[in-house]
Amino acid sequence: RRLPADLRARVLRYFRYYSAKRASFDEAALLAEMSSFLRNEVAMHACDDMVFRIPFFRFILKKEPFFVTKLLTLFKPLLCAPGDYVVTMGEVGREMFVLKTGMLDVIDGGGTIVKTLHSGACFGELAILAARGTKRSMSVRARKVCEMLSLAKDDLFDAFADYPELLKFMRRAAVDHYEKMEEQSVSGLPESTRQAVNRVRDSLRGRR
Repeated sequence: RRLPADLRARVLRYFRYYSAKRASFDEAALLAEMSSFLRNEVAMHACDDMVFRIPFFRFILKKEPFFVTKLLTLFKPLLCAPGDYVVTMGEVGREMFVLKTGMLDVIDGGGTIVKTLHSGACFGELAILAARGTKRSMSVRARKVCEMLSLAKDDLFDAFADYPELLKFMRRAAVDHYEKMEEQSVSGLPESTRQAVNRVRDSLRGRR
């Protein structure tokens, strides 16, 4: 199908970027050829520090370091041009994101920029940890060219299907993190964030 010239250019730019970066995310085949000891050691040194700043991933790194290899293969590179929407308000969240470079604007329903995200920021983690769907409470739009890592909810759940206790621990770590944030904040958490935390808390209790 014929696409508008500007859209076609953006698609081509994205796939050129993805092709250039893909090799660094295709560790699975190479790691599979190594012994488990060597594989875990390589993964520990190769892991992206930004990823393990996220509370529930930091927990995995400390408690079960052999899962670092599994986590590394789940993340995918993502490129957004200025003006691209990463997520849209009202859609059901099925991915979380880590911003490596660039700037993202968080936009409310009225079109007002309420926050700007910078390198190292992550968002959407509560949506992928909740058992039931969580709708995006804000839109997120790229202000500059942004390099990100994305993690799909289905990929996370599939990877840890045989280890439900680790998924439970990840949820607990995320809830604890946001509870501490609320305690330290004068105004508390935004209502939309509080609802998302409650959904993760419900998942811990086995509720849908």
